[in-house]
Amino acid sequence: MRAAEGGCAGGRVRGRAWLVALAVTAMAATARAEDADLEAWWKDACLWEVGSNLEKVPAARKKLIDAGEKTIDFLVPGKLDAADTIITRALSMVITGIAGTPAQPPQSDAIRTRTIAGLMTALESDKPVVRRNAADLLGQLGAAEAADRIAKLLTDKDARGGALAALGALRVQSSVPAIAAMARDTSVSERGRFTAVSTLGAIGGPAAQAALIDFLADPKAAVRFAAQYALEQMRSTGALAAALARDDRRVRLHALSALGHLADRSTRPAIRPFLSDPDATVRGFAVEALSAMPKPSDRAWIEAMLVTEKDEFVRGKLLEARGIVLDPPRPDAPK
Repeated sequence: MRAAEGGCAGGRVRGRAWLVALAVTAMAATARAEDADLEAWWKDACLWEVGSNLEKVPAARKKLIDAGEKTIDFLVPGKLDAADTIITRALSMVITGIAGTPAQPPQSDAIRTRTIAGLMTALESDKPVVRRNAADLLGQLGAAEAADRIAKLLTDKDARGGALAALGALRVQSSVPAIAAMARDTSVSERGRFTAVSTLGAIGGPAAQAALIDFLADPKAAVRFAAQYALEQMRSTGALAAALARDDRRVRLHALSALGHLADRSTRPAIRPFLSDPDATVRGFAVEALSAMPKPSDRAWIEAMLVTEKDEFVRGKLLEARGIVLDPPRPDAPK
């Protein structure tokens, strides 16, 4: 009897083990099927949207987005090692479609948190393309909490491009010193320094403004003009007017040019003294800046300078200024 009971018990144990094995096998088969679906959708999502793909590509991306968390686990970090722009575009559209952007809510806070955590881990990858793409995607997600981790990549020559793009999108003030340090580093390519200066302009704020004023003295023209344009976009009239007091000729010239472009009449008193600067180029830039915000009374000093000015560059600017004062442009005239 006991032997029979033992046999029955053993049979039940073996039966349960068989059921567990069957369930595990079924789950594994389901997982493989899901992975196959994700791979197929991803392949279609990375095609060019032309011809017969015009419907296939958006449909595949939608399926990936609808799969939510499973897609995130599939893509991050597994598919981040991609330099092809069509693939990085697909990554951007799918991941932001799931985890959200500053303008679009995520599918859930949990998915967003999981995505950001995965991408922050990918910042430490030994593959530079993965690091670069992870940084870029964190910027697109608006993951401000990742800014300090991203800023560490600014010393990484292989990933700093993605880091700058991300930091420019996040606009976190704490990243300004690291970006300014990169822009000052002469071992960085001129294009890289130009991009770093432009990123400072995108972030804005007092610290970025102070750094940009300093870059008006940079030996590289591309860096100086990037700084000038950034300051113009920030409408930093006060800082630019103050910069006119600096000894560096390049700073004064860029400040005068920027103030002329901004045409803020409150800066005229700061510009006027440079009409008598010993440097002819500075005088010419001062004339041009004032002519961008003309007053009828300007004709008097323009005529007086035309009598005494010998430099042809300055005289040309004076003649242009006189024409503007005599026939000022209408407010509604096309620019």
